[in-house]
Amino acid sequence: MRYLISFIFFATGLAIGWIIPDVDSTVRFLTHRSIITHSFIWPLILYLVARRAGDPIRPRYSALTVGLGLALAVHFCFDLFPRTWRGFALIHVPLYGRSDVLFSQIWLVVSILICLYLALHLATGLFDITLLAGGALVSFALMGTAEPLGQPLTAFAIATIVVTAVDWTKLIRRTARSTPTTKKS
Repeated sequence: MRYLISFIFFATGLAIGWIIPDVDSTVRFLTHRSIITHSFIWPLILYLVARRAGDPIRPRYSALTVGLGLALAVHFCFDLFPRTWRGFALIHVPLYGRSDVLFSQIWLVVSILICLYLALHLATGLFDITLLAGGALVSFALMGTAEPLGQPLTAFAIATIVVTAVDWTKLIRRTARSTPTTKKS
């Protein structure tokens, strides 16, 4: 039953993550590629809620966050490779307008890395990792029907390697600090 509930929350997060970035096209006060919808802020908020939640609720928020972070990261990988970096390809900041190319690219890369970090950080067991892999495959299959897969898939693979390397480095440092050392006489 626990796995079924985790799957439902993960799938819900995935579906929300597929929808959020394109909500800006239908909401009157937002513009396409709004920094509000093309951001790591939503999974970060859920991550912080999950950390504060009590035991029975925490796994549900975690599964929701994993799905949301994964779907947003995949979406942003596709957004990182527009036909041209003009107009609607640029991140829109409310009260400022369209950002420049460099800011848009940096914002998308940072959002990809943070979304993936949160998703991978909360994925604790084999079931979670299986959900992540399956969710990534489904996300790329859905988004890849309208756009070429090569560059976004490469960006996703590189981001996953970077995030995993950072997480492993922290784990190794933590382990080294907690391992008692023996003195040689």
